[in-house]
Amino acid sequence: MATGMWQLRNGNTFGATAFTSFGAFWLSLAAFDQFFASSVLASARDAALGLYPVAWAIFTTYMWIASFRTTAATNVVFLLLAITFTLLGIGQWTGVHTLVTAGGWAGIATAVAACTRPSPAS
Repeated sequence: MATGMWQLRNGNTFGATAFTSFGAFWLSLAAFDQFFASSVLASARDAALGLYPVAWAIFTTYMWIASFRTTAATNVVFLLLAITFTLLGIGQWTGVHTLVTAGGWAGIATAVAACTRPSPAS
Protein backbone atom coordinates (compact mmCIF):
# COMPACT_ATOMS: atom_id res chain seq x y z
CA MET A 1 0.00 0.00 0.00
CA ALA A 2 2.91 2.31 0.62
CA THR A 3 3.92 1.96 -3.01
CA GLY A 4 0.47 3.23 -3.97
CA MET A 5 1.01 6.34 -1.89
CA TRP A 6 4.40 6.90 -3.52
CA GLN A 7 2.79 6.53 -6.94
CA LEU A 8 0.18 9.12 -6.00
CA ARG A 9 2.93 11.52 -4.94
CA ASN A 10 4.61 10.96 -8.31
CA GLY A 11 1.39 11.79 -10.14
CA ASN A 12 0.70 8.22 -11.33
CA THR A 13 -3.00 7.86 -10.55
CA PHE A 14 -3.29 4.45 -12.23
CA GLY A 15 -0.34 3.02 -10.28
CA ALA A 16 -1.63 4.56 -7.05
CA THR A 17 -5.06 3.01 -7.54
CA ALA A 18 -3.65 -0.38 -8.46
CA PHE A 19 -1.04 -0.70 -5.71
CA THR A 20 -3.27 0.70 -2.97
CA SER A 21 -6.28 -1.39 -3.95
CA PHE A 22 -4.46 -4.69 -4.26
CA GLY A 23 -2.52 -3.99 -1.07
CA ALA A 24 -5.87 -3.50 0.67
CA PHE A 25 -7.09 -6.75 -0.92
CA TRP A 26 -4.26 -8.76 0.60
CA LEU A 27 -4.60 -7.07 3.99
CA SER A 28 -8.36 -7.68 4.10
CA LEU A 29 -8.00 -11.31 3.01
CA ALA A 30 -5.37 -11.89 5.71
CA ALA A 31 -7.55 -10.17 8.32
CA PHE A 32 -10.52 -12.35 7.37
CA ASP A 33 -8.44 -15.51 7.58
CA GLN A 34 -6.74 -14.55 10.84
CA PHE A 35 -9.63 -13.04 12.81
CA PHE A 36 -13.00 -13.92 11.31
CA ALA A 37 -12.92 -17.15 9.26
CA SER A 38 -13.15 -19.45 12.27
CA SER A 39 -16.41 -17.84 13.41
CA VAL A 40 -18.15 -18.28 10.03
CA LEU A 41 -19.99 -21.50 9.14
CA ALA A 42 -17.98 -23.65 6.72
CA SER A 43 -20.65 -23.54 4.00
CA ALA A 44 -20.93 -19.75 4.21
CA ARG A 45 -17.14 -19.39 4.40
CA ASP A 46 -16.68 -21.25 1.10
CA ALA A 47 -19.30 -19.06 -0.57
CA ALA A 48 -17.72 -15.89 0.86
CA LEU A 49 -14.24 -16.95 -0.21
CA GLY A 50 -15.68 -17.52 -3.68
CA LEU A 51 -17.61 -14.29 -3.91
CA TYR A 52 -14.70 -12.16 -2.72
CA PRO A 53 -12.36 -12.98 -5.65
CA VAL A 54 -15.28 -12.59 -8.09
CA ALA A 55 -15.81 -9.05 -6.79
CA TRP A 56 -12.08 -8.39 -7.24
CA ALA A 57 -12.25 -9.88 -10.74
CA ILE A 58 -14.82 -7.23 -11.62
CA PHE A 59 -12.60 -4.48 -10.20
CA THR A 60 -9.56 -5.94 -11.98
CA THR A 61 -11.49 -6.00 -15.26
CA TYR A 62 -12.13 -2.27 -14.87
CA MET A 63 -8.44 -1.79 -14.14
CA TRP A 64 -7.60 -3.87 -17.23
CA ILE A 65 -9.73 -1.54 -19.36
CA ALA A 66 -7.94 1.45 -17.83
CA SER A 67 -4.59 -0.23 -18.50
CA PHE A 68 -5.06 0.21 -22.25
CA ARG A 69 -3.64 3.71 -21.68
CA THR A 70 -0.46 2.23 -20.16
CA THR A 71 2.04 -0.29 -21.51
CA ALA A 72 1.21 -3.58 -23.21
CA ALA A 73 2.97 -5.45 -20.40
CA THR A 74 0.72 -3.84 -17.79
CA ASN A 75 -2.31 -4.65 -19.92
CA VAL A 76 -1.34 -8.34 -20.09
CA VAL A 77 -0.78 -8.51 -16.33
CA PHE A 78 -4.22 -7.08 -15.58
CA LEU A 79 -5.90 -9.38 -18.11
CA LEU A 80 -4.23 -12.44 -16.57
CA LEU A 81 -5.05 -11.22 -13.07
CA ALA A 82 -8.73 -10.79 -13.96
CA ILE A 83 -8.76 -14.33 -15.34
CA THR A 84 -7.03 -15.59 -12.19
CA PHE A 85 -9.56 -13.98 -9.85
CA THR A 86 -12.47 -15.21 -11.98
CA LEU A 87 -11.28 -18.82 -12.02
CA LEU A 88 -10.39 -18.85 -8.32
CA GLY A 89 -13.65 -17.21 -7.29
CA ILE A 90 -15.99 -19.34 -9.38
CA GLY A 91 -14.06 -22.47 -8.49
CA GLN A 92 -14.25 -21.77 -4.75
CA TRP A 93 -17.87 -20.64 -4.94
CA THR A 94 -19.05 -23.72 -6.85
CA GLY A 95 -16.65 -26.22 -5.31
CA VAL A 96 -15.18 -27.15 -8.71
CA HIS A 97 -11.58 -27.72 -7.72
CA THR A 98 -10.43 -27.99 -11.35
CA LEU A 99 -11.27 -24.28 -11.73
CA VAL A 100 -9.30 -23.46 -8.58
CA THR A 101 -6.32 -25.37 -9.99
CA ALA A 102 -6.67 -23.52 -13.31
CA GLY A 103 -6.83 -20.27 -11.33
CA GLY A 104 -3.58 -21.20 -9.62
CA TRP A 105 -1.91 -21.77 -12.97
CA ALA A 106 -3.31 -18.48 -14.25
CA GLY A 107 -1.85 -16.83 -11.14
CA ILE A 108 1.56 -18.28 -11.96
CA ALA A 109 1.23 -16.93 -15.51
CA THR A 110 0.31 -13.55 -14.01
CA ALA A 111 3.42 -13.59 -11.83
CA VAL A 112 5.64 -14.52 -14.78
CA ALA A 113 4.11 -11.73 -16.89
CA ALA A 114 4.56 -9.24 -14.03
CA CYS A 115 8.23 -10.18 -13.58
CA THR A 116 9.09 -10.13 -17.27
CA ARG A 117 10.69 -6.92 -18.38
CA PRO A 118 11.10 -6.01 -22.03
CA SER A 119 14.71 -5.90 -23.15
CA PRO A 120 16.08 -2.44 -23.90
CA ALA A 121 16.35 -1.50 -27.56
CA SER A 122 19.81 -1.97 -29.01
